Amino acid sequence: MESEETTSLLVDTARRFTRLLRRAYPDWTNGYLRLSASGTVAESKASFVRPDGVEIVDVSKRASFFRDASMRANELLAAHCKPEGVFLFIVDSTLTTKSDLNTSV
Repeated sequence: MESEETTSLLVDTARRFTRLLRRAYPDWTNGYLRLSASGTVAESKASFVRPDGVEIVDVSKRASFFRDASMRANELLAAHCKPEGVFLFIVDSTLTTKSDLNTSV
């Protein structure tokens, strides 16, 4: 997998996680998504910080998200040519996005 494709996969994974937190837990401040894979086994876990403490995202209530995230763990490993590994995504609710476009050649 090319570097641009790897970057796209990483950004999309972080974006999906942020979207989940914003929709399901409006008062979150920080989120942590852990993806791990080894051979045919992949898993994902997540937690987030709220003003009143830390909570673990319920995998059974968000099964679709976690199924997709686990598949992404294998894709990310393949992109890095590694047989096993762990990826940690840390997101912040105050994240602002800035895009710069330079059209001069």
